[in-house]
Amino acid sequence: VGFAISVSSVLIRINQRVETGLEEKSDTTSNRLLSDIEIIHVEVGSDISVYVLNTGNLDLYLNDTSLVVDERWIPDSNVTLSIVDKATNKDNAWWDPSEVLKMQFSNGSVYSPGRHEAMVIIETGISDDYDFTV
Repeated sequence: VGFAISVSSVLIRINQRVETGLEEKSDTTSNRLLSDIEIIHVEVGSDISVYVLNTGNLDLYLNDTSLVVDERWIPDSNVTLSIVDKATNKDNAWWDPSEVLKMQFSNGSVYSPGRHEAMVIIETGISDDYDFTV
């Protein structure tokens, strides 16, 4: 009887872990389907500013947004994030649907004249890229 109870409680824990894993996977898939972005403009000067529209239906956490330029990751500490076109009057760490995010970093003469590519990646793994000229 003791052995049967032990086996039963092990099976219950395994079932709970499988259910939790399936719920998390379902949430992740749902979030990917609800999220989308579009780089709408890149402005070049002493700083480079990348303007990104949240075209999805999901509020995105600003600090989980990354910038890659010419296949080089720009460290988060070098990028200033700000919402320039707010869909709501809320001032918080969320990037709401229909809002435009400005990602600004110093050019520092690192980027030579010519064509370059900016890529923005959000927390769900969705990304968009944009070719621009310096």
